[in-house]
Amino acid sequence: MNKFILVVFAVCLFTGCAVAPVKQVAVNQIIPIQKENSKRIQFKGVIFKVKHAGIIGESQAGYFCVPHGSLYFNKLVAESLRDDFNQIFLEESANAGYNVASPSNSVFEDINPNTEFLISGTVNEFLSNQCQIGLSVKGSNYLKINWEIYSVQEKKIIYSKITEGSSLVEKFETGQPNILTLRAFNAAITNLLSDNGFHDLISKDPGPSQ
Repeated sequence: MNKFILVVFAVCLFTGCAVAPVKQVAVNQIIPIQKENSKRIQFKGVIFKVKHAGIIGESQAGYFCVPHGSLYFNKLVAESLRDDFNQIFLEESANAGYNVASPSNSVFEDINPNTEFLISGTVNEFLSNQCQIGLSVKGSNYLKINWEIYSVQEKKIIYSKITEGSSLVEKFETGQPNILTLRAFNAAITNLLSDNGFHDLISKDPGPSQ
């Protein structure tokens, strides 16, 4: 038994029970807005443009996080994230004070009434190293998102902004299977809502930016 423990300890030591973190970035402070001073916005979702044959990082497994090959991104992952991304954007922008429209439920109309700007994002970089044991996960995630703001009235993209977001979970957490990605996405949204250009564009009366 003692030999087994020593072997396990050696595996942990040389393969790294800790998960190597991917790029981590700062989260800036949101610039708040009063809802009555916010033009109406609507989130249209995120698309992924992942390079490197879909490899986004390294997978590890078990309590001691033994290497388990490359971690891949695919369409099923994107589909599983769509509704959560919509909800996170809706909650975070509303909490910041923005006049944000819920996704349209009509099969005939794509844009909610009185919406002035449509917001979409393209994930150009997606990195993730994670270790799983059953339904529990730890690790880190990084996203770089190119946001585009489309004017319904002018019928063109009038503003774009690249933001980054990251997450780091150092102890196993059980629950949401995509927790690393969702937290990184939340951080990327926060960094969009902290952007002076975005704030001034959506404000009816921008005034001096803070």
